[in-house]
Amino acid sequence: MTVKAIQRICGECTRCCEGWLKANIKGHKIYPGHPCYFLGKNCTIYAERPARPCKVYNCAWLTNQHLDFPEWMRPDLSNVIVTEKLREGITYLEVQETGREISAMVLNWLVQEVLRLQKNLVYSLSGQFYKIGSVEFHEKSKHWGYNGQI
Repeated sequence: MTVKAIQRICGECTRCCEGWLKANIKGHKIYPGHPCYFLGKNCTIYAERPARPCKVYNCAWLTNQHLDFPEWMRPDLSNVIVTEKLREGITYLEVQETGREISAMVLNWLVQEVLRLQKNLVYSLSGQFYKIGSVEFHEKSKHWGYNGQI
């Protein structure tokens, strides 16, 4: 059986540019509450955007490599950005809320998928971090800032 990879594009989604992730674009900082300086309706410097982070960053919905993300999990529809991260040899998914508390439907889907596929996950809810995953992930992530409140 051959599995065909889904080719996705951002479309109208600009959540990664809206200030929910931290970045520095041509000397302008992006952080929660402060969107990219170059974000209008879309990216105003798209042709000249920097490689890092703009060209290389892809949310997990866009790459769709480790979970079979449904269309409704696109960040502007689900209000979360899921990013795959690798730290100290541990791969995990990090969920960032985008202005609203993560919904029960989104959280339920994520938890079921990571349990089914035995993946590692970290998310926050009401300012408290929660982790799902291997014992090694829980032990190593204690030193990554995922303990206690945001």
